[in-house]
Amino acid sequence: MRGGFPVVVGFVAQPPPINAAAVASAALATLSATALSYAQRRLSTPARAIRGRLRDVSGTATLVDGTRRALDRNRHQ
Repeated sequence: MRGGFPVVVGFVAQPPPINAAAVASAALATLSATALSYAQRRLSTPARAIRGRLRDVSGTATLVDGTRRALDRNRHQ
């Protein structure tokens, strides 16, 4: 619940009038923040590993439209 924790704390610290809509909104916001945090972590971990351990890059990337781009260290710094 990493990303959802600040949402819960904010809801508890400054609660709106408690009713079903407020609780449902807080629950949805908490779940959304948790999902976004999880997605960000899943995407950034491999990127950090590549940046930290990559010594050299070479090759070609082919885009969906068929365009080819050279991959090298100088182009992607």
